[in-house]
Amino acid sequence: MAKNVKLLGKMRRSQAGYTPKDIERLLKSCGFKKIEGGSHTLYRHPDFPELAATIPRHPEVGTIYVKQAVELVDKLQVLEQQRAANNNENN
Repeated sequence: MAKNVKLLGKMRRSQAGYTPKDIERLLKSCGFKKIEGGSHTLYRHPDFPELAATIPRHPEVGTIYVKQAVELVDKLQVLEQQRAANNNENN
């Protein structure tokens, strides 16, 4: 679950005007790990490696990258809820 709820809410309302650091703050607060690449940074969730994003290191990122980050957080929340439900069924 996103610990940075305020930032997530702002990104849901408007995807313009964010930096790579803003996306990093959001994704790291959700447990994503940062992997440095050439001109981009990769973020991948350790529990759900299929959840990944590649973000450029520009001073300001395009709206598509902010939208992608918000969608990743949404997918993570669904997967975490499914895992919790499965754990409750098995206990």
